[in-house]
Amino acid sequence: MPKLSKHRPRTEVGDAIMNQLFRSLIRVQNEKEAAEFLNDFFTLTEKRMLAKRLAIAVLLHAGANYKEINALLKVSHTTINRVSNAIALGGKAYQKTADDIMNVLLRHRGSATTNRREESKDMVTLIKDFFDEWDNAKLHSVYRPLTKGSR
Repeated sequence: MPKLSKHRPRTEVGDAIMNQLFRSLIRVQNEKEAAEFLNDFFTLTEKRMLAKRLAIAVLLHAGANYKEINALLKVSHTTINRVSNAIALGGKAYQKTADDIMNVLLRHRGSATTNRREESKDMVTLIKDFFDEWDNAKLHSVYRPLTKGSR
């Protein structure tokens, strides 16, 4: 697990760095640049942690319970609760990203169910397959365009 230094930069330095990071994110123009950005700035472990947080948001949105999420992703109830609370407190980025991921995955799979429980089962299966593939291939980059015929 990544460690954070106990030595904090001065507030103005930290603010300047964060502002520049935001400006850098805004300049990302396409998926290739986004993948380059993530691969440059995040270790494999950090990308996996982020992917799990997004998977938690998707699974919560699809109606999965904490026990299902814990069993699938091997994350603590505290982590699930933090994501859940962030969403409940208006986490628009989580909500929008979870919606986008669900729509892409269901469309890619050809699922068109309005049944929340079936949708949850689809999400569990798709997310399990993703993490199994990641583990088995020992992927260093998880970016692959998700288009018909790419699997």
